[in-house]
Amino acid sequence: MSQQLEAVSQLQLPVPPDTPLSPPPSPHPLPSTQHLLTPNHSLILQEPAYAAVLYDEKTPGHCDHCFARCARPLLCTRSRLARYCSPEHQRAAWVAGYREECEALVRCAPQVPPPSVRLAARVLWRRAR
Repeated sequence: MSQQLEAVSQLQLPVPPDTPLSPPPSPHPLPSTQHLLTPNHSLILQEPAYAAVLYDEKTPGHCDHCFARCARPLLCTRSRLARYCSPEHQRAAWVAGYREECEALVRCAPQVPPPSVRLAARVLWRRAR
C-alpha cells in the first residue's frame, strides 16, 4: 500500500474535484488522519491531521494523544484535563506541544475553554514552533 501511495505522490495524479475527502470508519471519536478516497473507496492519499482535540464528552474515557478508548487513562496532574492511555503517549503529547496547552489550562483554571478554542490554540502553537 505504501508503494502505491509513493507512486501516486510521485506521479502527482490529478484528482477529480468531486472526489470526497472523508475519513474511513474508525473506532476513534475523531479522525487522526485525513483520507482522500475515490468513488469506489480506494485510498489515494492519507495525511496526518494538523491538529485535533477531543469533544468534552469524549475526554474522560479517551487518550488525548491517539484518541483511543482507555479503560484506565492516566490523568495530567497539572491541568487535570488531558488523559493518556500510556506514559509513552503522555510524553509524546508533551513533546508534540501539550506543554503550552497545559500551562494555558492551568492559568485559566477552574474554567476550561471549549474544544473549538483549544483546537485554535493548538493550531497557533504548532505554527509558532
